[in-house]
Amino acid sequence: LGIALARPEREIVVLDGDGNVLMGAGALCTVGALSPGKFRHVILDNEVHGSTGDQRTISATIDLLALARGAGYRWTGRADDAGSLERALGELGRAPAPACLLVKVEKGNLPGVPRVEHEPPAIAERFARAVRRGP
Repeated sequence: LGIALARPEREIVVLDGDGNVLMGAGALCTVGALSPGKFRHVILDNEVHGSTGDQRTISATIDLLALARGAGYRWTGRADDAGSLERALGELGRAPAPACLLVKVEKGNLPGVPRVEHEPPAIAERFARAVRRGP
């Protein structure tokens, strides 16, 4: 959100998980209230907190897109399979922003794909370098 506000000419795409959105629902409200013009929010919903051991979230019973609409997102969409994902991504790219796409995914990682091994300070520095570089 900070980049979208500071650099309104840039297209911003946020990849998020259902657990993070549920724990930080206030972020939806802030995005909706500030309404950055090129902000795309993709929620990958596997109905679990995958990063902490697959504890179930409540995303199966809470309409995350209704939350986004209520917060002020101007467009919402959903993809449940590969075919609907391709269509929805096209719509997301043309939609008025802020826009939110919910993508249902299976829980679990692919075999052989390790967890993130970088320490948070290294991730923050890498992110800051990428932002300074620009498009």
